[in-house]
Amino acid sequence: MISIAMTTFNGEKYIKEQLYSILNQTIHDFELVICDDASSDNTIKIIQEIANHDKRIRLYVNPQNIGFKNNFEQAINLCKGEYIALSDQDDIWKPNHLELLFNIIGNKMLACGNSLFIDEKNNILDMTLSHQEALDYFPDDDIERAYSLIFFRNPFQGASMLIKKEFFKKALPIPEKFKFHDSWFAILSCFYGGLNYTQEVITHYRQHSNNVTGNRKCQRKSRLKHMIVSIIYPNFFQERIYALQSIKNRINTLTNRQLHFLNKAEVFFSRKKTIKGKIANFFFSIYHFKKIYSCK
Repeated sequence: MISIAMTTFNGEKYIKEQLYSILNQTIHDFELVICDDASSDNTIKIIQEIANHDKRIRLYVNPQNIGFKNNFEQAINLCKGEYIALSDQDDIWKPNHLELLFNIIGNKMLACGNSLFIDEKNNILDMTLSHQEALDYFPDDDIERAYSLIFFRNPFQGASMLIKKEFFKKALPIPEKFKFHDSWFAILSCFYGGLNYTQEVITHYRQHSNNVTGNRKCQRKSRLKHMIVSIIYPNFFQERIYALQSIKNRINTLTNRQLHFLNKAEVFFSRKKTIKGKIANFFFSIYHFKKIYSCK
């Protein structure tokens, strides 16, 4: 069975549409676990009304607000399925969202699909997340994928992920210094179980002023600008340093190749504070440009 872990907080404006997009999936055998983070609007009432007509929904209401990252952990821990999909409260799932992810996960720990930006009124903003994040191709090898995640950005949206429950034995708790759970899950999967991805759009990713991740600008990221900024500023991607350490602490089955990559990445971040180190990092970025920036 598939479980869906959804978190909600004051989401009355969009929650009904998202719930119906989930309940009308082409795969019907799932449970929907919703953890509400002490909403003060009509979110809980709307969920309860729909849950009264669909036994697949289980609603838990936090007595006080614990924050969206901790709330996701809680929702995941309450799931019973062998596979767990993550869901936000304000997106819209395409009908084959679950089916496509289930079909591509294979022997990997995590599967992720692409998303298309929409606005508050469901108007399509004519840009996918993969295009915005300059993900032009997806490498075949998990270590090759790690270059982009560690040194550039995370193009993998949590609300478009399906993850094997076994993965969370290593992934939880989410490291304290990580702001967003999906970045941590994507990075960790490159060293524990692997990641499969499809460019096919499975989620309509809503942009509005109350987004937890902020209202994204629908413009493509500049690889050159990023490379310059990441080399100049020593504290850029500070949480990635923490990710490298967390992976080493949690996984005792790392291969020599994985350890070599992690050590190499630690050296990259440690030498940012000197002019000599920044020059070395510039040549590193040029040499690995295609891997870091997912381009051919």
